[in-house]
Amino acid sequence: MKGNLILTVSVALGAMGLLISLGGCGTGSVTEAPFKIDRTLVVGSVGQAHKPAQEVQIAVYMDATTSMAGFASPEGSYFDHFVSDIDAITQVGWVVPKVSYYQFGTSIREIGRQKFLTAAEAGSFYSEPGIFQDTNIDLVLDSTDSQKVNLVITDLFQREQDLNVLVAKIRDKCFGKKLQLAILAIPSQFDGSVHDANVPPYQYTSQEGKKESYRPFYVLMFGDPDNLERCFEFLRTNEYVDQELFLTLSPILLSDFQVSLQKTKDSKGLGRYRAEKDPLMFYFKHNRKISGDALEVEVKFQPKAHAPDFDPAGLQLTVQRKAYENKVKRWSSGQEETTDLTPVSFSREGNMLRCRLDIHLEDAAGHYGYLCELGVSPINGLVCPDWVRRWSSENPTASHEPNKTLNLERFVTNLMRASATIHQPKVGCFALKIKQI
Repeated sequence: MKGNLILTVSVALGAMGLLISLGGCGTGSVTEAPFKIDRTLVVGSVGQAHKPAQEVQIAVYMDATTSMAGFASPEGSYFDHFVSDIDAITQVGWVVPKVSYYQFGTSIREIGRQKFLTAAEAGSFYSEPGIFQDTNIDLVLDSTDSQKVNLVITDLFQREQDLNVLVAKIRDKCFGKKLQLAILAIPSQFDGSVHDANVPPYQYTSQEGKKESYRPFYVLMFGDPDNLERCFEFLRTNEYVDQELFLTLSPILLSDFQVSLQKTKDSKGLGRYRAEKDPLMFYFKHNRKISGDALEVEVKFQPKAHAPDFDPAGLQLTVQRKAYENKVKRWSSGQEETTDLTPVSFSREGNMLRCRLDIHLEDAAGHYGYLCELGVSPINGLVCPDWVRRWSSENPTASHEPNKTLNLERFVTNLMRASATIHQPKVGCFALKIKQI
């Protein structure tokens, strides 16, 4: 895959969620690193065990609109089992769980545990006045916070304008609060009517044993990443849960990465100057009288499980520069705009990214430091999972894709864009020192 790489130069340390903290300033040595690289902002806290809270508030919201009744009609359906299983998980998955239950639709109403369990039975649960008419998922988002886990069970059938409102609410109430969103799809047996499509309600009955005919319901999970991971670890033990139908949206896309830099074969004025202890720091010397030099950058990475993939055409390279000030014997405390390093091409083969960086350093002899970070564009950087496309339809009807979810792909794509806008995920970073001669 190939794409154009966007070069963005930042002049403010706080902008774009930088991966650095100032280091080496005022130490008096040019050998000190001009930047300290925090790789955990790319891969998270790798190697640390999940430590979900011992005491946690859990709110379980069941969509009580008419379309959901069809999941409860077939006796022994996956949905039937799920209602019992999610209740058990919330009761025993944490040392001190504080669980509350709600049914929602046009409005939201707190209910008791016993009534929640009746959601597995087709009946009055899905026909209560003031609730069953519309699916307003945004109602449940006002109570999101890092000390609480919100689990929302729904078929995601909403009007198009409602989806836009929901995405904006998730952006503000979830991503804006540094919370994670996870989406689990569970295709289940179904026998009932489908509402809120672009056509009048229609009847649909799945074929027993033919999973391709099942209709999916979804579990939207909001909260602290460790608590959501714990919830999923319990759920995935059930035979009806396909772990491939699980998506997480957070700042972290990778579980590991390594970077290598080499001069191109045709670079005559560029060479390795000194090896650095930090594997993400590189030191080259450059003859300013020779033009046309370039670096070959390779980033080998390991994707994080269940995170969305990314497209190299939607990557952005952010470069910052510092100069070593000989008079005061320190690296400059500020950054400056630069075109010293210009990306020419970017390609990806599997889990390997490659980039050519042309060098246009025409300054006087001295030492120059650079921090390069690879970020994901919120517009086209993240790739919608294949399973989302498979279960999505722009116009489900009784005769065309009747068991698929209206505008699921559009919904998830917009969620990924909102996540990338707020989280600004990175897929690599490295620092470079150049001794100009």
